Amino acid sequence: MRQARTAWTLADRAGHVELQAWIRGMQSSIAYWSGRPREAAQFAAAGENLPTRGTICVFLASLEARALGRLGDVAGVEAAVRKALAAREKASVDEIGGVFAFPEAKQHLYAGSAYAWLNCPQKAQAEATRAITLYEAGAPEDRSYGDEAGARLDLALAHLHQESLDGARAAASPVLQLPVELRVSSIGQRLGRIARILTEQYRNAGEARTFLDEIAEFQSLTTRRQLPAGTIKD
Repeated sequence: MRQARTAWTLADRAGHVELQAWIRGMQSSIAYWSGRPREAAQFAAAGENLPTRGTICVFLASLEARALGRLGDVAGVEAAVRKALAAREKASVDEIGGVFAFPEAKQHLYAGSAYAWLNCPQKAQAEATRAITLYEAGAPEDRSYGDEAGARLDLALAHLHQESLDGARAAASPVLQLPVELRVSSIGQRLGRIARILTEQYRNAGEARTFLDEIAEFQSLTTRRQLPAGTIKD
C-alpha cells in the first residue's frame, strides 16, 4: 500500500487524473484481497469521484460492487453494477490502454463475485458464465488464467447455492487441474469458501467428500506467491 501512496503522489504532481483513478482501484483491490472490504469500497468510490473517461470508470464501479457484495450490501451492489453498465456505454477510448484498460469479461467476473457473496445464485451464475464465454472467445493475449479460474469458481459457488453439487464440481474441475505454478492465492481463497459450504451443507454426500479431497490435494500443492505490494490479483 505504501507504493500505491507514492504512486498517487507522483500522479497528482503530474496532473494525471486517469492514473490517479487507476491507483485508487489498485488500492481497492489490495484492501479487498487483504480482507478489508469496507476500505476497498471506499477506495473505489473515491476513484469514481475523479473526472475520468475510458473504462477506468467501469473498473472502479465494478470494484465497488465486489467489495459491497462481500459486505452483504444488496442495494449497494445493484447500484454499483448499474453504474458499471452505464459507464461502459459512455466510455471513450482508453488514453493509456494495456493493463489500464478494463475488459468486459472482467466486468462480468466482478459482478459475478459480488452476487456470489450475496448468495444470489442465479445472477452470479449468469455473470460468471458471461465472463467465461467472453474470455474463451477473446484473443490469447487478452485471456487471464486467474480471472477465468475465478469466474469458474464463482460459477461453482452459484451451483452450490442452488443445491447442484454436480454442477459445482463440473465448474471447478478445470481449475483443479491447473499446474502448480499457476495456483495463485486468490484461487485458493475461493476454493476455501467452496470447501466450507461442502463441509457445512453436504457433509453426508459421498460426492462432496470426493470434491473436498480434490480441493485439499490442490491446496496442499498450491504455490502461494508473495506478490509485491500493490499488485492487483484479479
